[in-house]
Amino acid sequence: MKDNDAPHKATALRLNAGQGAKVLAQGKGELALRMEQLAREHDIHILQDFALSQNLSRVPVGDVIPDPVFRALSVVLDFIFTQEAGLQELSGSPAAGKNPAQEL
Repeated sequence: MKDNDAPHKATALRLNAGQGAKVLAQGKGELALRMEQLAREHDIHILQDFALSQNLSRVPVGDVIPDPVFRALSVVLDFIFTQEAGLQELSGSPAAGKNPAQEL
């Protein structure tokens, strides 16, 4: 099976300062698409990364993400938050009270 033939997957995460990230929900196919739709409706970041998705899909719902997977996730999150901070700095607008860690 080619990567683009694989069922669509989604994993919802919550990042807790000092406690890592926890898997809140997972879905495949239509459920994954609905999860993404809800994330967009609530301005929650969506990251598309096949390898990271495969690793996250192995973590049971309710579990904290293991260190090796969290390290890979943290690199991506650092990039996203750095980009956001740069855009906010350019526009002169503060984050409007948003905590990016809660947007996962």
